[in-house]
Amino acid sequence: MLDLSIRPAVTALEREQAFDIRRTVLCGELHLGREAARDPFDESALILVGWLGEKPVATGRLVERAPWWVVEHLAVLGPWRRQGIGRALLAAFRAEAEAKALPRLLAVGPSASLPFLQAGGFRLENEDDGVVLTAFYRVLRA
Repeated sequence: MLDLSIRPAVTALEREQAFDIRRTVLCGELHLGREAARDPFDESALILVGWLGEKPVATGRLVERAPWWVVEHLAVLGPWRRQGIGRALLAAFRAEAEAKALPRLLAVGPSASLPFLQAGGFRLENEDDGVVLTAFYRVLRA
């Protein structure tokens, strides 16, 4: 069993660790642009980090982009994929959205994330090949 904890990136160091994971996975492996590693939305976003013991291994963020709340920049470092860390991170974002009584939650990610997000309850809304992003949404409250 993994010693996994998911908590907000509060300190400057924790935020930098989250950005490092995003740079490694989103920019390095998936070849997304620099904005995937860091952008102005990070200032107001809830950034969560998945920790195995004291090692940061996953991250993502929840940000308001009216009228939606968006889960994006989900990234799990290679050696720790397929162990439930991404699912736990997604569940933490969903719990946060439900606690805030958000009406809808949108998830944005590369096309390769479609099966993962569908397994998490999101459904395909549209696909924009120009920026290699796929959008999904789940209605949380009526």
